[in-house]
Amino acid sequence: MKMKTFEYFVFTPKVFLILSTLVIGIISCNSGNPTLTIVKEFAKQHSEIGSINSSSEMPDWEKGKRVQIRTDKGEYLVYLHNKEVVSVYKYLDDGQRLRIYHKEISSTTATIDKSKDKDIPDYKILFQVDLNSGEGRFGEILISSYSKKIPKVERERTLRKIIKKEGFVSAVLYSTEDAYKANSSESFSKAHPNAFKNGYLGQITEKGVFVE
Repeated sequence: MKMKTFEYFVFTPKVFLILSTLVIGIISCNSGNPTLTIVKEFAKQHSEIGSINSSSEMPDWEKGKRVQIRTDKGEYLVYLHNKEVVSVYKYLDDGQRLRIYHKEISSTTATIDKSKDKDIPDYKILFQVDLNSGEGRFGEILISSYSKKIPKVERERTLRKIIKKEGFVSAVLYSTEDAYKANSSESFSKAHPNAFKNGYLGQITEKGVFVE
């Protein structure tokens, strides 16, 4: 008569560590991530982003959380402020990022400068963020008293002074908030096709070059 044999599983320290890690991971997933929940709800309302397949938290930016998500339509970097999505950037094939959504942060967080330097007109910082390159900050600036009639040399000189004052590496200059909105929102741009063209005054790139 054949004797039955039994194999016993030995819980070595290594096996125990692996199982513990899996259990912690499962518990973490089930407990929910408030930040990711906000992003998921946002994605449901913006079908152009697609369905989220995976996500990973990124280092915080100066005003809140950042989350990188991968969907069936691409890879995105999401910025949050006060438990609300305020900007979404899509990663392009060349490694650059394209902003496809932006919501202006309440005016209490915007900076209005009443400079003592008479050479710098009153301006408003509409948006600022750390550059993906890690080289510094990027800003979007409004000078409502300016227009395309202001000589290019003067617009460049003024923007360089503001960049130096604010500690930016790169910045865009507008004369209207509609131009800024058109550059931030594809839907707004389509609804106001001339907004960007009429209110865009130029920018200084990360390489320090002024372009119109």
